[in-house]
Amino acid sequence: MKAVAFAPAVAGFSPTPPPRTNVISTEAADSLTIRCAVERYLYFVFAVAFAFAFAVAFAFAVAFAFAVAIALAVVLAVVLAVASFTSSF
Repeated sequence: MKAVAFAPAVAGFSPTPPPRTNVISTEAADSLTIRCAVERYLYFVFAVAFAFAFAVAFAFAVAFAFAVAIALAVVLAVVLAVASFTSSF
């Protein structure tokens, strides 16, 4: 009777389950699907970063052009005002 009760312990069975560990398989990285998915994701990240940088640069360029146009309009208005004021004397 003791030999039967001892056999499961010898075979590797224990009354408590082993602690659960999360393991990432190293073979998954060799898969073509995984490689393509990772490469596409990185390309997407670079494309989004480039698009964001381009949008910010374009916004600053438009704002700078608008500021220069307003500054030129103010300078022209001042020059015309000074010219009309000095020509009246």
